[in-house]
Amino acid sequence: MTGSLRFILATFVVLSHLGHLGIGNFGISSVVVFYMLCGFVVAKLMAEKFSGRPLAFYAERFFRIYPVYIFFLLLTALFLFATDFRFPTLSFFKTVTHITIIPLNYCMFVDVPPDEKNYILPVARSLGAEVQAYVLLPLVVFQKKIKWLFGGVSLMIFSAAMAGKMSSAIDWGYHLFPGVFFIFLTGSALYRSLKTKDCDSFDRFFPKICWAWVLVLFVGLGVKGGFSKEMQSVVMGFLLGIPILAFVTTTAARIPHDNFLGQISYGLFIVHISVIWLFEYLFDKFPEGVGGFLFVMAISVLLSVFAVATIEKSVWPVRKKLSDLAQC
Repeated sequence: MTGSLRFILATFVVLSHLGHLGIGNFGISSVVVFYMLCGFVVAKLMAEKFSGRPLAFYAERFFRIYPVYIFFLLLTALFLFATDFRFPTLSFFKTVTHITIIPLNYCMFVDVPPDEKNYILPVARSLGAEVQAYVLLPLVVFQKKIKWLFGGVSLMIFSAAMAGKMSSAIDWGYHLFPGVFFIFLTGSALYRSLKTKDCDSFDRFFPKICWAWVLVLFVGLGVKGGFSKEMQSVVMGFLLGIPILAFVTTTAARIPHDNFLGQISYGLFIVHISVIWLFEYLFDKFPEGVGGFLFVMAISVLLSVFAVATIEKSVWPVRKKLSDLAQC
């Protein structure tokens, strides 16, 4: 059911960016669950296919993420520069940051101001955090002491952000990788505690400790009115994400076309803002109401299906070969 979960989460992100159903910040909660699911998937892949082979894992993830990302990056750039919509600018640095993705996660520290107009694909900012998790998690997922260290430091940064002790709560508690790495680690710990017999104390206790601590922060600071609605959404995503992920990954229930829904969810997440811009260009207004939502979803899903049927299909043999070689 993880494929269906990814599709539902991506749909909530779309709804959030459209401001529908009074859940303007629910997309933040969905991204938090995405982070947790990413950690779960990394631990699963490392345990089942790439144990002791991090380089093979990196190569497989590269072919999973970059071909579709580059396709939508080029497609969006072509649209923006051909129409001069949103008055796009081009520089060597901007090109490099978008291709490498990770620098976009640190936009406030580099020469890419945290303004949506400076992004070709705005969602690449959170994708930058995910790419960093793909780099770091394979190196620590089997290292108990390092996991405790990294998880503890990340949770401390997140807690400081919630308490208003950082320069920006939403940056350090949601956008920036150091403040959310514990969420990825929570997902990896859930996999190892639920699905393997060789889990360690970190895997057994870290999700429980984090869940209880975040709940204490939520209640304690909430009583004082001490954090924003955006941070409330982060907290709700984390508190609900653990039981949701535990249920989805252990239930015997099956949903038709679950794998396909998971495949197109990535494209839906990446391209939907580009489709919102297309709507604004064509109709000179923001996509509102049911009609606007259906337009954005329909075009985004069609583009995602195209990307799966062409780009992902063409690189799938390479990914499978990497997986098979890693198990030799």
